[in-house]
Amino acid sequence: MTDFNILQDPDMGDEPPRDALHVSLPSGISFADGLGVVEAVLEADTSRHESIVVSIGDTPQAMTSRTFLAANFDMTGLMGPGAAQRQELPGQPAKYVPLHYSCPVCGAEQYRVRALAGLRCPNDCGPMVLDSQ
Repeated sequence: MTDFNILQDPDMGDEPPRDALHVSLPSGISFADGLGVVEAVLEADTSRHESIVVSIGDTPQAMTSRTFLAANFDMTGLMGPGAAQRQELPGQPAKYVPLHYSCPVCGAEQYRVRALAGLRCPNDCGPMVLDSQ
């Protein structure tokens, strides 16, 4: 498994912002596939969250930002529509499809590659809801 902590934005503090977007990847995922999932999530993120927490399962690996990822990794879709011309069709990764969960109390959002029962809000509000896609 590749070390996802290279996604860490050095300008991020010790604690993620309350409105950070959480992206949870399965253990054993390759770095390329994981980065593809993060990119697909950020392209689908209509709220345009700036802060992102990337985890393997429930273990945080990196706190990062759209700005840091766009500056340091080849993630064309991060800057929004029309930022660059793609040589391939846009879309979600073929191997892993992110599922969107939200907290009905505070609005926190989390993406998981696998459906999980009993997923709890990172702000301790209670259970999160799997949104229909």
